[in-house]
Amino acid sequence: MCRVSWTRRIVSFTVAFLLLAWAAPTLLRVNYWKEGIAASLSQTLHRPVQIGDLRLKLLGGAGFQMDNVVVAEDPQFGVEPFARVSRIEAQLALRSLWHRRVEFASLTLLSPSINIVRTDNGHWNLESLRNAVLGSPGEPSHNSSVAAPSSPLAPPRVRVESGRLNFKSGNQKRSFRLDSFDLDLLPPSAPNQPWAFRMEGIPIRAGLSLPSNSRVKAQGQFGPLGTPIEDDVGIPLRADWRADQASLEDLLGLLFGDDFGVRADASFEGHLVGTTSLLRLSASAEIHNPHRWDLPAPSSDLPGGVHAAMAGIVDLENASLELTSLKVPLGEGAVTLRGRVEDLLGAPRSQLEATVSELPLPAVAEIARRFIPQWDSRIAVQGVLDGHLQTADLGGGVWGDIRVRDAALQDVKEPREIRFSDFSVVLQGRTGSLGPLDALLEQGAPIQVTARWDSSNGSSQVRLSAPDIPLPILFDWAQSFGVGTREIWNTAVERPRQGKLAARLSLTARVGAEPQMAGSVGISDAVFHFSSGLSEPVVVSSARLQFLKNRVQADSIDATLGALELRGSLVADWISAGSQSPALPAPHALISTITFRLEAPEVDIRGLSGLLPSPPQPSLFSWFAGEQSPFPSLAGWPTVRGTLETPSVRYGGLEWKDVAASISLHDQQVNISGFSGTLAGGTQQGSATISLATGTPAFALESRYANLDLDKLTEESAQWKGLFAGKLSGDLRLSTSGRSWNELLANWTGAGQATGRAVTIHGVQLTSDTESGPDSTTRWASFSSEFQIAKQQLRITEMTATPTPSENGLPRPTPPSVWRISGTVGFDRTLDLTVQPTAGHGFSSRIAGTLLEPRVSRITGLANATAPDASLARE
Repeated sequence: MCRVSWTRRIVSFTVAFLLLAWAAPTLLRVNYWKEGIAASLSQTLHRPVQIGDLRLKLLGGAGFQMDNVVVAEDPQFGVEPFARVSRIEAQLALRSLWHRRVEFASLTLLSPSINIVRTDNGHWNLESLRNAVLGSPGEPSHNSSVAAPSSPLAPPRVRVESGRLNFKSGNQKRSFRLDSFDLDLLPPSAPNQPWAFRMEGIPIRAGLSLPSNSRVKAQGQFGPLGTPIEDDVGIPLRADWRADQASLEDLLGLLFGDDFGVRADASFEGHLVGTTSLLRLSASAEIHNPHRWDLPAPSSDLPGGVHAAMAGIVDLENASLELTSLKVPLGEGAVTLRGRVEDLLGAPRSQLEATVSELPLPAVAEIARRFIPQWDSRIAVQGVLDGHLQTADLGGGVWGDIRVRDAALQDVKEPREIRFSDFSVVLQGRTGSLGPLDALLEQGAPIQVTARWDSSNGSSQVRLSAPDIPLPILFDWAQSFGVGTREIWNTAVERPRQGKLAARLSLTARVGAEPQMAGSVGISDAVFHFSSGLSEPVVVSSARLQFLKNRVQADSIDATLGALELRGSLVADWISAGSQSPALPAPHALISTITFRLEAPEVDIRGLSGLLPSPPQPSLFSWFAGEQSPFPSLAGWPTVRGTLETPSVRYGGLEWKDVAASISLHDQQVNISGFSGTLAGGTQQGSATISLATGTPAFALESRYANLDLDKLTEESAQWKGLFAGKLSGDLRLSTSGRSWNELLANWTGAGQATGRAVTIHGVQLTSDTESGPDSTTRWASFSSEFQIAKQQLRITEMTATPTPSENGLPRPTPPSVWRISGTVGFDRTLDLTVQPTAGHGFSSRIAGTLLEPRVSRITGLANATAPDASLARE
């Protein structure tokens, strides 16, 4: 029973003690001890300490909880406090009982912000803490109210949680700091033993575009303290550090203070040994999935990854790094970097030298693919790099030269190769040059290339000289690089089977401006076949292309398309990238206007119709045969305008001579203006438009003609041949729409006027009081008419005709001098005409039937009289 009672008492005491320990910091205020505790902390840190609120702490060891603690700074290091701490949990040391003063076994600082200051004369504000550990308080500052202790305080264990470590030079805060800082600082068990520490945090450099997320962990030892030579060489220090799941851009940003646009997963580990004056550094890194900042991370890593090994000396007094070696092996070669980086905690300044030794180009290309999205994976690179580079600062330019040996490009899918002569890349600060180098294709003369650039203004220039390039090989390599004629011109051009190209070109580029190409290209004996659109090849005997600012001009064009021969020139103006319309599909959005001037010895329209296959793309001219013909859409095409001149245009038996026309294409409308030529012994002028904005093409024509020979005009027509003779003049306005010849005929509308001289109409007697017979002929000295066209017929609204005098030159006594004719003539040669004299005598007639078989109905023998019809059919 007694044993149970003791057990209950122990349990009750324990519970009560725990409750008291838990509630003590809240319930018990011990602010009357604040002054003594602040004085003890001040003696430990050699700085005045202010405490906001003080509570008793029993759990985890007797001690105190201090809120809003401010540790002042020694005035020689600035006016900003040494530290601001949200909370300090201090555990009392047992030795406080017999020393009769407050001493702490451990201090835990929660969310502190600590300033590490270095003065211009090289002293650090941490030196006073070292003096406190060694029991050398020194002279207190003139404004310090802290008295020196009678005997040194034993150092406590220190823990920092979620702190920030700032670095300052005098009163100026540096751009480097350590965030999310955790530290465990363990004092030695004996004065001649070193201190131990464990720490981790995220190094941050202000001013970078992206904050760092790489967490660094370190552990090591420093001391023992108090050796005689510490003032000269510093405190001994040894540390091992590592950063897992870090990023390469964080490391580059920390070292060089800039974001180079490189993204990669990385892991680092290293070792530091030496003193707080000079530390020997050795480190290694593994880098995975490097890529450009604006490109997605690659799905697969580089074969074997990228490894680097670094060795150097860190000068903490001067915040500098002497890089003795940074070696990155690639394939059988390596890149080795040496130099010095100063002002590590501020604005880093670097002086670096790089040696490139037997570096294989395939390894470089494998990395380059991850930074150049246009790099085609089917192109393999061969060659070796050697050279030496140096820089006074990464932002100030690079000097040196790189030599390229045994370089070649290979198409991994096709047995083709371009080999290059050995060449050098020379760098002179912000400027550089490449070449000259010779590129040797399978055939033809070598292509010589040189290049220059200036990074200070973002300009570059590439010069190319190619005296003799086989077009088939050039086309093959363009396809290998993913660039074909379909991408350039949106046409289905097949591989050229023959032809050569000679070029002298200069390509100039500048940041913020459109790239400009200058020079000339000559094409000779080239044959281009089309997989669709044309059934005959385009043969370019010769052409010279001149590249000017935002313009390419083709002169001396000598080409044939089937039987059509073309000579002349063409100019294409390029639209600037900043003014491209989003509605224009590529590649037509690259061209604003095309201007041409062409001459052809002869144009055969029926011959041209055979150039366009049917199906699937029947020619426009096949409409004349009654075939259906979908017309291609011209949406998105640039403005095309120019002139065409030819001595002869033929369509069947018709021939226009000395033809000239101005042609333009804009906004899906073809305009033919200024058309002129001679036809059937006369002249013709006019204009026409073809609108393709809707699904059905619409046509409009205006023509003025003079002195056309009716016999020659109709000699090739089976329907109208031999029916007419004489001279015809007048003007004509027509419009229609349709997708076939039948639709066009059905929709023809228009109007016009015509005059004729010495006109003969065989087979019908229109203006005579004699009856028509099989050999009847109408002869007019002249006529004048106005007409309309609609519903596949010609409606004569008003026509006057003057008959021809008798053969002996004397006028006939009875027939009138002028006849009036009205009615319709169908496209199928049907007639419905009324003929009457203008004087008061003669017969009015109505003519029906067709031109080949007219039926004349005599109405009356007197003008304006009526009589029973007497049908006199031509037998």
